[in-house]
Amino acid sequence: MSDEACFIQFLAGNFFIASRVSDNKFFLCFQAKSHFVKDGIASTGLSVYALTMFGFLNVYKPKGPTSHDVVVQVRRMLPRKTRVGHTGTLDPFAKGVLVLCVGQATRLAEFVQSQPKRYVAVIKLGAVSDTDDPEGTITPTPDATPPTEQQIRDVLKNFVGEIQQVPPAHSAIHIDGQRAYELAREGKDVEIPARPVKVFKLSMRRYEYPKLQIDVHCGSG
Repeated sequence: MSDEACFIQFLAGNFFIASRVSDNKFFLCFQAKSHFVKDGIASTGLSVYALTMFGFLNVYKPKGPTSHDVVVQVRRMLPRKTRVGHTGTLDPFAKGVLVLCVGQATRLAEFVQSQPKRYVAVIKLGAVSDTDDPEGTITPTPDATPPTEQQIRDVLKNFVGEIQQVPPAHSAIHIDGQRAYELAREGKDVEIPARPVKVFKLSMRRYEYPKLQIDVHCGSG
């Protein structure tokens, strides 16, 4: 699926929603039977405010906007006072599926969050980031030796199963009501205890030093 465009579908009774993502903007149009509604304005007397929204939106988030930005934009496109929430934060630099809960489905968010997830990530070897992600300052490691494919596979095996993982300081985890990354950006020491996570599968997709692409199938956390 390209960054330029994608479509999401959501069914609530006879209500159908199609959304297109283009240039980091979200467009939503409503259609019910022969009636057509655009940007919340109904034609032929259809009232979108009389409908009860309930369900999930499978949104493709491009690079750039935060998960909260997506929630805000979708909320503006739906009938007034419709509750919208996401089921897990994607970093601004990440792209991919962002599941949104609409209406009373927001009460089911925790059940979606607990489901297995799959990520494809690109790692740059031979360098270190002060934020553990691409948005930090990247410092090359002097005299780094490129590992072989077999060495990489051997290392990846150590991370499969239930492991103890220490989240990075620049993460979205809450600490005393604040996001960890907010505290880190303020120059404060951030200590996050290790937490158990499950990694069902971890494999190498592509390797061309210094770039390593991996496929991660894991649980929540």
